[in-house]
Amino acid sequence: MDMKQKISIPVVREYTKECGVSSDVRIVLISDLHGTEYGELLPAAIESLSPDIVAVCGDLADDVNSIRQAEALLSFSGARFPTFYVLGNHEFSGRIATQMLLIAKRRGVRVLRGACVEVHVGGTSVAVCGMDDLYVGKEKWVRQARMLESRKAEGCSILLAHRPDYLKTYLKGGYDLVLCGHTHGGQIRLPGINGLYAPGQGIFPRHAGGRYDFGNTTLIVGRGLVQNHLPRWGNPPEIALVTLRPRN
Repeated sequence: MDMKQKISIPVVREYTKECGVSSDVRIVLISDLHGTEYGELLPAAIESLSPDIVAVCGDLADDVNSIRQAEALLSFSGARFPTFYVLGNHEFSGRIATQMLLIAKRRGVRVLRGACVEVHVGGTSVAVCGMDDLYVGKEKWVRQARMLESRKAEGCSILLAHRPDYLKTYLKGGYDLVLCGHTHGGQIRLPGINGLYAPGQGIFPRHAGGRYDFGNTTLIVGRGLVQNHLPRWGNPPEIALVTLRPRN
């Protein structure tokens, strides 16, 4: 990374979602760090949001950028908040998936690989589920997807997945909320256009970043934190804060 590069403080975008909780649950969504050197900026930003759950949707590092910031992030978040992590395509293509799994385990971060965990927050609970990116290998990915499709949806449920490209698969699980990253917000945002290009979706991607509703399921795509090797124009790095609220 060019150490002379100025690192911008991430913006916070807030969303709300009604589901089967009895009290508010605050979820911080972060993704696509790609080793960007935030120092204390990122932990301070997360801390200021007082999350009940931190959802990490992949690509914390890659084959070019150091895992140092990824480990620092997981260390901070795992010690302070219930933190859940799914692996992105760059953890696999960069051959660092095994290393990141060991770091997460040491730091108290739960990696979800076709599994669900019941999280109790105050007087309510939320089912947090997750799966690897397709780069884990198609056979393994399909197995994880089928495991999650067969689960019984009770109460409020969330799916963490790296990229939004496989939305049809995610919707089969009947989740209240699906959280993704990968798109970097479309990298370049022009007035009136939500992202110019996203990997896997091409030019003018349909799900570049933000909120999308599909019946009872809400998809939120975080625009990511990467600043160190790709241009971001009109598209600042982002932390998403999703508040689950009781149904009226």
